[in-house]
Amino acid sequence: MWMAIVFFVGMLVFLTFILFSKLYKFKGTKLKVRMSYGLALSLFITLFYLWQTNGNLNKIGKGLIFGIVLGIPFCFYSKRWLDSKIEGANIIYRKKNTYLNLVWAFVGFISMELLMFQGAGRTIMEAVWPLLGLCLSWFFSHVFTFYYVVKLERYLGAPILEDSNTDLKPR
Repeated sequence: MWMAIVFFVGMLVFLTFILFSKLYKFKGTKLKVRMSYGLALSLFITLFYLWQTNGNLNKIGKGLIFGIVLGIPFCFYSKRWLDSKIEGANIIYRKKNTYLNLVWAFVGFISMELLMFQGAGRTIMEAVWPLLGLCLSWFFSHVFTFYYVVKLERYLGAPILEDSNTDLKPR
């Protein structure tokens, strides 16, 4: 019961931060602010799953190994994605990609619900270490991305600002 309350309150805090820092807008927001928000969110969820292991070193070790193995491709993908989206001191999001990501998130949610209904998802959720590993890889990739953005901003000499442009043709 306490874990559900902690998770719910934590998510409310992060949603409140989104509203007050206006991260729901894509135009004019500094990329470093969004990356630091993602880093804080991934740290919170990682610590939440770490708490669910109840100090079992076997689960933590499996999750750490799984996180390192998944974190390496996530870091390469994040670097490639940033390099393809940054134009000068702006990062441009295209509406088509945003809607496509929303469709994939919906498909993933439905798939997880079907897995939970059949019981396979419950065994993954009860094992905790696969989700801990996934969260650790997410955290590692956010740390890498944050430092990469800081490095790019130092190189450019200006903060990288977000922009949404629907007039550009997809690459």
